[in-house]
Amino acid sequence: MCVDGGQVRAGQRFAVATAMAMVVVAAVLSVIPAGSARASSAADADGRRVAARAVADPGYVVAPGIVFNHPFRKKNRARIQRKIINTVRNVPAGETIRLATWNFDSPRLEKVFVNAHRRGVSVQIVMSRGLARTQGAGGSYRILRSALAAGNADRPSSMRSWIRTCRSTCRGGGGAMHFKFMLVSRSGATSWVVSQGSGNFTGAAAVQQFNDWTTVTENKALWDGWTAIWNEAVKDRDFPAARFSTGGVTSVFAAQG
Repeated sequence: MCVDGGQVRAGQRFAVATAMAMVVVAAVLSVIPAGSARASSAADADGRRVAARAVADPGYVVAPGIVFNHPFRKKNRARIQRKIINTVRNVPAGETIRLATWNFDSPRLEKVFVNAHRRGVSVQIVMSRGLARTQGAGGSYRILRSALAAGNADRPSSMRSWIRTCRSTCRGGGGAMHFKFMLVSRSGATSWVVSQGSGNFTGAAAVQQFNDWTTVTENKALWDGWTAIWNEAVKDRDFPAARFSTGGVTSVFAAQG
């Protein structure tokens, strides 16, 4: 897994609250979307109704804990996707989002991340090179690559937005990149958001699959550690396995994904 150690936002100070006593284990996951994620995603049909927000809600609170997605119960379908959307929608200008996912192919999520970028948020994404290559011209990878590049010339390098790909596991020469996690410096009133789960950023993950999404907030040491792993993944080189604990949370990263 990956973490982005050197991109803590500059000039902004936030208090570090008490950490949750929870074990977060980052493992190679084997969630394979059934059929085409884009063609089969009823959740993405709602994407046309996702409106841009010029200003994030400063009072929004990202709830820590675990959320489960149940594809056969209407109330629980797309629960993880909704949590991700609400978190991203409330990231204010000047903050950062760092995402690693095996697959990103969802018009709904794509629009929310592009809106965040246009709002002044630094959005940086790494995904599987093999999956990106299978997407056509209308796939999220190409759309995000173009949209996230717009306006970067006026930003410092640390605040630019982009989507990139990596080989194998991003941190090792074998296996397949299969982790899914998101690091947000601040969303609404909540700082240092670390989220990890089993589902890809696709419509199929929302309406065809059982998935989980665990969130820990207000734990800067944890956020820094996962950011360091994210930075390794972006470099797309071999790195050793990693294990660290902070505030009652233990994180384990295999050398190969």
